[in-house]
Amino acid sequence: MEFINFSEQESKNIEKGLGFTSKSEINPSLIPSDLPVTKTDHYLQDCEEFLDPERTIGTENPYATVVFPNNRTSTHKLFVNQDRIKGISYIHCITNELVHLSNFIQFFKDNGHLYTFNQEKMLARYYHEFLLWSKFQAKKISTRTYTLMMWHEVNGDDPPTDGRYQFEGISIGDHGVHRCLQEIAACDAVPAIRDLYWTLVGELALYFGSLAFYQQEAHPDQVDEQFPAEQLDKWVGLENALNFYQLLLSTPDYQTWQEQNKAIRKCVLQMENHCNKTFKNQFDPHK
Repeated sequence: MEFINFSEQESKNIEKGLGFTSKSEINPSLIPSDLPVTKTDHYLQDCEEFLDPERTIGTENPYATVVFPNNRTSTHKLFVNQDRIKGISYIHCITNELVHLSNFIQFFKDNGHLYTFNQEKMLARYYHEFLLWSKFQAKKISTRTYTLMMWHEVNGDDPPTDGRYQFEGISIGDHGVHRCLQEIAACDAVPAIRDLYWTLVGELALYFGSLAFYQQEAHPDQVDEQFPAEQLDKWVGLENALNFYQLLLSTPDYQTWQEQNKAIRKCVLQMENHCNKTFKNQFDPHK
């Protein structure tokens, strides 16, 4: 990788942070050796120049974005938004995108180039379930690299003597799940509910990913006091949501995802059916 507009110390920090990942999480043999990782103060313009709006993959975000070869560029690229960087948050951003890059290179290798996908192929190859899993993985792993690097910022270079990192006052921060639940509750249009549901399930994948660094079992309320159990139970079924989280937790790599994709789809459909039923009952309780 070539780090562009990063200082020597920042580059060292990135390399150290990536040391907290495994080869099954970010496969170095898949990452292009000449991948440009560019910190830019023209983030939106760079994304507009190199992303094909007709062939985005669903991981694009305001903090950093990985670009796959398309009709605007023949090579992979990774852009980091300089305006969104706070302290060493660039480590979180870069890790997040490298996980996606590694995951999607494997997925496209098995299923064909991005430009070969239409809605039918996305369904047949479990694309949407793959995207949800990759979002979870990227958030989980980037939370780990950033949190451990922050620990070392405070405590020095040496790891804990007992090998166990400990954290106090865990803060999950703001996330989109609450907002999505509010928007679904306020929705009164049948065509909009499906889009709102898929936005919610994407935010759930990210939210659960942010929790997954701290726990190995699906007990989100043990980490987040604001876990919206009641609203999730109403709109997707709490048992379904926790099952979704547990499935993601038990899918640590791409090979396992290939074994779990059917179970993930079944769970996602169960949540969607629950959402649709609640929506219909909200307007006609006799249905």
